[in-house]
This record gives sequence, C-alpha cells and structure tokens, in this order.
Amino acid sequence: MDTSRALKTILMAAVVSAGVVACGDGSGGLPDPHYLLRGAVAGAGDVSSAHIEMTSSGVVAGLPVQNMSADVVAPKGSAAGASVGTVESVGVRVNFVERKGVLYSRGQDGKYAPVQQIHGAGTLPHPSTLLDPDHGLAHTLADLKNVVTEVREDHDGTLAFRVTGDLPAADVGAWLPGVHADKRIAVWFAATGRHQPLGTRLTVPGSTPASIDFTLSNLNRKVQVPQVV
Repeated sequence: MDTSRALKTILMAAVVSAGVVACGDGSGGLPDPHYLLRGAVAGAGDVSSAHIEMTSSGVVAGLPVQNMSADVVAPKGSAAGASVGTVESVGVRVNFVERKGVLYSRGQDGKYAPVQQIHGAGTLPHPSTLLDPDHGLAHTLADLKNVVTEVREDHDGTLAFRVTGDLPAADVGAWLPGVHADKRIAVWFAATGRHQPLGTRLTVPGSTPASIDFTLSNLNRKVQVPQVV
C-alpha cells in the first residue's frame, strides 16, 4: 500500500501501515468493531512522521484552539518527537516549533522563544504526542470501552462503517491538555477493500455539543523542524 497517499485521520495512520485485511461486507452485516480497531493499533510503530490537522467546532473547555496544522516527527525510543506548524484561535495565528517536549513560538523578528502557553490560544497539545504509540491516539484506540459498529453510511463521499466508543478521561488529557472528562469518539473506516480509516471525531457533550476532528496525511515523508537555539 502506498503510505504517501493522504489518509483522513490521525489515529489511523497506523492502520494503513499495517495493511488491515478486509473482512468483507458482501453479506450486508456490520463488522466486529474490535476487528477494525485492532488493525489501527497494530501498525502504530510504522509511522515515523505525518502531517496533522486538528479542527474544533463549538466551545471546548480547556481548548480554545480552533485549528492546528503541523508537520510531526514521531517519538522513537529515547528520541523525543518534534513538530513545526501553526495554531489559530479567535483573531490569533501563531507559528510554533516543538522540540524535546518544549513549545516555542516565533516572534516578529523570526526568532523562537519557549512558552508555557501560546498567547491567545491557551494550552496546546504537543503534536508529537499524537503519534506517540504509548500515549497518543493509537494507544487511545486500544483503550476504548463499549465499542460498537453503529452504521454503514456516507462519509465525505465514501461508504464507511462508523465505529464509536468511550474514551477514558486519562487518555483524553494525555494529548489534549485541559480536557479532563470521559468523551465519546467516532472513527470511520472504508466499508470496502482494506477498511482504511477515513476520519476521527471526538465529541464533547454539554448544553451546546462540540467536537474535535483530526486528519492525517503525508505519512512517513521527511519533515524539517527548524532549530530554535
């Protein structure tokens, strides 16, 4: 499978690398959700880098970020992950670099300085955490509770199976700082072929429900992260 092809999800980079075997849907039945999720977890170690997009809709307490776009190098062994990208909040757009677990924002002079928070955007997830096999989204899939394949439906023009499950608060907080409560997550898998993942959405309940969507592309391509010192 060509892993350079764009895939629409962050957890699911792993699935593509693993080459999930098709279970077939000719009978019209819905596949076992554990079958679909196991493939995502199995290939996590094969993803060395990716382009990540995160978009939030509605008000998500603890996450005032509306959009984040980053090129990410995954952690590997004792080597820390790294990333470079931009984040947008209301009226604010900030360029950042992540190295060795520290976020740096770029000033008007083009120089980077370490920051505890991005001004105007609150506490950000460290993008490399999302590709961390021990704490990121691949680990999250393995830890989902009460999973079910709900329906076969259209997802952005592709026939897909929607799998949902409960996400423990500890897993949410590991890659979304400030979000500390159990959440419901949905993952869409293509209904035919190798059941490639197509999208991921974290639902945040409340009086006005909100959601966080992730997409992933450019798997295992070379990523250049600027030096910050």
